[in-house]
Amino acid sequence: MHKMKKCELLVPAGGEKQFIAAVENGADAVYVGGHLYNARMGAGNFTTDEIGKAADYAHLRNVKIYVTMNTLMEEDELNAGTGLAEILYEKGVDGLIIQDLGLAKCIRERMPDFPLHLSTQATVYNRRGLEAAAKLGFERAVLARELSLDKIRECSRPRIIETEVFVHGALCMCYSGQCQMSRYIGGRSGNKGRCAQPCRLPYTFNGKEGYPLSPKDLCMIDRLGDLIDAGVASLKIEGRMKSAEYVATVTRIYRKYIDRYYDCGSYTVSYEDREELLQIFNRGGFTEGYAEEDPGDKLMSGLLPKNQGVEVGFIRSGAKDGILADIELAGQLEMGDVVEIHGRELSSTKVTYLERTGRNTMRIGDMKGKVNPGDKVYKIISSGQMKRAQSTFESLTLDGPASANGRKTPVDIVFKSFCGLPAELTVSCSGPDGEKICAKTICEDVIAQKAVNRATTDEEIKTQLIKTGNTVFYPERIKIIHDGQTFMPVSGLNKLRRKALEELTENKKNFYKREMKEARLQKAERTPQCAGSEEIGVEFWFYSIEEFLQINLEGLIEKALDMGVDKDSIRVLLPLRGIAQNILPLLLLEEDVRQIIIPYIPNVTAGPYDDWLESNLSAAAELVKNFGGKVYVGNISWIEAFASEGVQVRGDYGLNITNSQAEAAYRSLGMQGKGQYSLEKNSKGMGSVPLMIIEHKMAQGYITDRKGAVYRVDFDKENHKTAIRPKDGNLDWEAIKELLEKTKRTIRIYV
Repeated sequence: MHKMKKCELLVPAGGEKQFIAAVENGADAVYVGGHLYNARMGAGNFTTDEIGKAADYAHLRNVKIYVTMNTLMEEDELNAGTGLAEILYEKGVDGLIIQDLGLAKCIRERMPDFPLHLSTQATVYNRRGLEAAAKLGFERAVLARELSLDKIRECSRPRIIETEVFVHGALCMCYSGQCQMSRYIGGRSGNKGRCAQPCRLPYTFNGKEGYPLSPKDLCMIDRLGDLIDAGVASLKIEGRMKSAEYVATVTRIYRKYIDRYYDCGSYTVSYEDREELLQIFNRGGFTEGYAEEDPGDKLMSGLLPKNQGVEVGFIRSGAKDGILADIELAGQLEMGDVVEIHGRELSSTKVTYLERTGRNTMRIGDMKGKVNPGDKVYKIISSGQMKRAQSTFESLTLDGPASANGRKTPVDIVFKSFCGLPAELTVSCSGPDGEKICAKTICEDVIAQKAVNRATTDEEIKTQLIKTGNTVFYPERIKIIHDGQTFMPVSGLNKLRRKALEELTENKKNFYKREMKEARLQKAERTPQCAGSEEIGVEFWFYSIEEFLQINLEGLIEKALDMGVDKDSIRVLLPLRGIAQNILPLLLLEEDVRQIIIPYIPNVTAGPYDDWLESNLSAAAELVKNFGGKVYVGNISWIEAFASEGVQVRGDYGLNITNSQAEAAYRSLGMQGKGQYSLEKNSKGMGSVPLMIIEHKMAQGYITDRKGAVYRVDFDKENHKTAIRPKDGNLDWEAIKELLEKTKRTIRIYV
């Protein structure tokens, strides 16, 4: 039905078994991380040699491999990061998934033909962001997970660059790339691959204990046709921290329904497949995320932030000192399953004893905790499901022999023989993008002989040539050309076939490998930093106009002056849209206060804010000019737009600038001067720094963590964004003064 190139199914792999599981269960591409510079440093990950083996394994089976280098880079990491990219380039990796624009710039300069994908950590959510990514040399962007189907369609058609969207797995509560919660609480930065997942911890929210930051897992199994028709290039499963069994199960089911949609134009997901997805991992069911805008409370995981399995019944009674328990069944249980009992407390046990005691009742053991009648029983691991998944990968290795029942690549075979001449065999196959790879084999000792009794028939030749055995190939088409008067020994045909397939195997592996050109091996020139172009001063950043109008600004300015900052180097940053909507009270301010105001655009403007900017761009630019002609922009989307309107664009903290090459990349889009460095740089003691930007609507109020730290929750109804910040700014003026003297840069204070 669909004539365009099939939408890619992209699957995660945190280790060798996961990689094999992904490939053998139908992935079109697999993404992995190395031991450096990837956002899932807690996964098993791969050495560069293992990545090379994985690339060979994948390419032989017409599967692509992408490597994540999606963390922010410090200045002294760029050379090492670029060097790692060079190794991956030579090993034939099909693309890199990157967050840091400085690293991307270095790679693009030295390996201009290496495909780059802009990570979801870069917070791309509109066409302007895609246009900027294209200008920076990216071939694909991973869209923010908060986009609706309509917005995904708007981004994907007509195509600017390829778009990739998540369809299954864990959701981040915060817009990716904009979360500072883990770093702020424990020093483990998500932007450096070490997120401690504080969103999965319990909090007291407005007096009620629970998990207000823990969403359910995403499941878009019913929306695959919508996404394909929207023009999405790649459908991505999340889960580099998940098991190989998880990867195998989810990949197989998504492969099934993607293919069914292309074959039939529609599909209905079976009850059994839904149960399989739930069984392998779910947090209180699934959500379709923001497919139809903010789903409200249906987004959240509820009472538990972990896998909740499938409910299979409840406890009827205990038996034999609590070691055994009788269950009223509403599902299936078998030996080896792991169940969890939800009672006054959680307890789990592996089913090591199973006895049917009635039509719908089972006695199980060995119970590990106290259970009570009425407690619900959930199966969190299905022994049967695990065995079925394991059968697809457990006997395979990346560099071992292929499985007779494993994933195969079709080959065309052309056999030629003429009396007295060596026989010739050509085998060829296509790659994932239609590229043709061939091997032509001639064995000088395999010579077609004149038949004495009878000539070898086409069928006899074919019978030997189709025995591809434990190779990754299977014969799709066979063409036999001979004079019909020759005899070919079976041993000769087998030798010819083996040699041809061995050569094709090596040719296919090597087809994707590259060599660094001589000129590229020279060290890339560093773009000079914009030294001396920035004043040294202090900026006071306000979340809203209301907070600004209520603050004792004179007191803040006095603190800045006490640190030795020149009065002319003090600025106040206010939200641009807030200025537009509160222009009258701002005009009533003293002239010297109005002169130090600089408008800013938030890091995330998806939704109403984008609509306002698109409709009022020229007017917004004029407003900026009335307040000094400078605007801070915190997202890749709006740099070029405001620069083209003749205002001076400054890079805000949402751009996550951590090195001079990233600054240069943003300057190529229209940013002027140095950008405000990421919050990764010295934000402790800098006030009420934004820790999360959330699309989901949360009630105004406060959340308190287990250590008693309190964070304020603010919902902006006009932009439909929730912000989480420390309740108390914890301003450390001594630390601010020390930082000011050390960095010689403008210091940002979040009031």
